[in-house]
Amino acid sequence: MIIDRQDAVQLANSLTQSGVYSQSELNSLQNGYFVIIKASVTNNEAQNFTLYPSSFELVTNNGSVYSYFILQHSSSVSYYYSFNSLLNTNYQLAPLFLTATENITLGYQVTANRDLIFLIPLNTTPSTLRVVDNGKIIGQVSLVNVTTDYLKVIKVNTFTNDSEVSLSLNSASTIYTINDTITLSLNVQNSEGLMPLTVTKIGVYPSAFSIIKISPDIVNSTLTPGQYSVVTGSSFPRSQNVIILVKLPNESYNGNVNVFMNVTYKPSFQAVVTQAINDRAEALLQYSQGGPGQLEVSTYLVANLSIMYNGSASVAFNPGNIHLVTNKGIYSNLYGPTSPFIYLYAVTNHIPYINTIVNGQIIQGQVAFQIPLGAKPLYIIYVSENNQTLFSAPIPSKIYNFSIFAINYEVNNQSLAYVYGTPYHFISYVYGISGGNFTINLQAYKYSYYQNSIVEVYNISLSPSIFEILSISPNLIGRYLNTSPTYCNITIGFPNQSFYGQLTINVYVKIVGNVTISNPAYIQKIQSKSLLNEKVGIKNPNTYYMIGSTTSRDISNLA
Repeated sequence: MIIDRQDAVQLANSLTQSGVYSQSELNSLQNGYFVIIKASVTNNEAQNFTLYPSSFELVTNNGSVYSYFILQHSSSVSYYYSFNSLLNTNYQLAPLFLTATENITLGYQVTANRDLIFLIPLNTTPSTLRVVDNGKIIGQVSLVNVTTDYLKVIKVNTFTNDSEVSLSLNSASTIYTINDTITLSLNVQNSEGLMPLTVTKIGVYPSAFSIIKISPDIVNSTLTPGQYSVVTGSSFPRSQNVIILVKLPNESYNGNVNVFMNVTYKPSFQAVVTQAINDRAEALLQYSQGGPGQLEVSTYLVANLSIMYNGSASVAFNPGNIHLVTNKGIYSNLYGPTSPFIYLYAVTNHIPYINTIVNGQIIQGQVAFQIPLGAKPLYIIYVSENNQTLFSAPIPSKIYNFSIFAINYEVNNQSLAYVYGTPYHFISYVYGISGGNFTINLQAYKYSYYQNSIVEVYNISLSPSIFEILSISPNLIGRYLNTSPTYCNITIGFPNQSFYGQLTINVYVKIVGNVTISNPAYIQKIQSKSLLNEKVGIKNPNTYYMIGSTTSRDISNLA
């Protein structure tokens, strides 16, 4: 026995649209439902027996009696079309009668296996099917324990909680069925290529529906990431099929069934800013060389990052999705794979685009941001394609300062002596960060005109005063110059502010007497022994060299 409410509603709508109907028929359809009984009718009389539509009656639970359903206005709507929803379930409908004038004659012990169709009111249930002849009951059967199927018309909708993940039905979204379960073939597409997504739940609602089985069961598993394209900045989706078996309610249903899938990002990145550098100097350098006007009111923030990935799937890593959050806004990494080329002396190892990173992989390198003067850097974030934060690394409270400058050598009395050094006068840039230092190899001598004069170095100073002399080896101050060069190494600390400009080495000399020096002490030339220091560099038009603090041997006692 099949309960079919949907076709009664649709038939009422069709009659209303056609305009050809009786009001009683329309009311019965609007407030009733079809009962389709697959019946076997056998003639046990020793003679032929003729059956008519009026030969069959359906008694409901309240004692009311209803006749076999015949469409009164068959010219406007066909009988079979009246049961379109039922036919869409692939049920082979075989009505015993199509019109009120039809009949069927059964011979002795001949059986008719056909569908008997009745229309009864809502809020009633079929109780007994009986056969009558001239008002006399000649056969009946109880319907109380007869298996009942309900026609259900289900519109399947699919949802996910992530814009980068889609869930779709592989077949038509409207399902007609009289079964108590349906099998849904679903396609899962993941367009997120920068982070692993884990399925946390696949569910269905309204609550009258429930999921019996998921195959394969992808709950608590990681979706295959999308194929990230560095050119487009997005991912091509990767898909997989999932089949779910859904339990249906034991009642008529016409409406939506919503299948949803929830995914989540389980934190897979750990990041720390190991060093942050204020690089105002290079903004001024670029501005002085014709850069855009905003450089005059900007600074660069360069950060050394150490990132560990411990995700459950291999994904791409795009440094273009790294951003700096400040109290004045969010700024993107200047060293993204598709960013315009920029060269900063402070950046020696920028983080590149990585096609695939795997569980346990460590990424180390630098990122850089151009931010307004006065902006306070707060933390660095890495975001997915749908702007979900994958890691957030706070900026350390201590921020180093980057400086880049040329060196000038000056002597207070240029008629007495001459000084020069390496790095050479104005030819190359020296650069590095606060807390570091660099060493200058200084050479000084007196002019031969004053070969019989005692010329003493009585002071060495730096301009501007933000620089500090850490050591002079051998100590040149208080020594007498010869006409041949006197060498020393001057180690200087980088300033505690970002500086661009000129550093002047001021050497002060004076004549302290006029005597003949017959055997001047031999003054050994001291060379720098260390040329490796990550914080210090020299730049010339063709090459640049990293230089470091000078290690030297104090031989001042030889003078």
